Amino acid sequence: MSRAPGLLPGRAIADYANWSQTAAPPKRPKERGGGADIFIGGGFDDRRIPLLPPGVLLDKGVMRDYADRYRDETGRPTKYYGNWKKTDVMRAVREANATGGPVNLVGHSWGGTDAYNVAAQARREGLRIDNVITLDPVGGGLGLAGRDLGKPTPGTWTNVTANPREAGFADLVAAIGGKPSELPLSEAGHHNSTRAGHEDVDAMMRAGGRATLDASRRLPEIDDAMPTPEWVAGRNAQVARGRR
Repeated sequence: MSRAPGLLPGRAIADYANWSQTAAPPKRPKERGGGADIFIGGGFDDRRIPLLPPGVLLDKGVMRDYADRYRDETGRPTKYYGNWKKTDVMRAVREANATGGPVNLVGHSWGGTDAYNVAAQARREGLRIDNVITLDPVGGGLGLAGRDLGKPTPGTWTNVTANPREAGFADLVAAIGGKPSELPLSEAGHHNSTRAGHEDVDAMMRAGGRATLDASRRLPEIDDAMPTPEWVAGRNAQVARGRR
């Protein structure tokens, strides 16, 4: 099948060469569908603290905001939950397993402990978990999965640590909340760090979290010249005009 959609049979090869050099379509890699990318916020990420002005909290909705932008940008099946919503997250994992695609857990701050514990329970139940991504996790002493209870395997656990040059308010609160985390971070298969602060989810995702999600969605054999549907429609319209 021609890689130049709309190219008429019998057209000179020079036309194809010209197309490939000057009119190459925008590239859109093929991805796996189904499953879910599940984001878990840190302390008070999904609500504000009573009696405090908006924005005066540890995470300021940073994970919720990232998940919303990620969903809009990628069109991937995306879920978001606040901290201590393990029952809801487990339900989402079971539902995602039924659709056959990759299932990824991303937890920030206290949500990192949630992601770890959900992954452990999911593995005990024989459910699919492709990746666990913990973003500067704190705490871990309460509800920490035991080492013999199906913890995330090293190859699928990516931990990103925030090591800012100067600690900000969020970093001080993270220290109070339990940083360094009591999770067995040394057992993670991938370790990354950033000079950004504890609240900078975007920087931590750029430091390894987003690449992990992208890799899990990528098909083994990508036709990287596959054009977008919009380009195909425009090219076909152009060919149709040439036939008149």
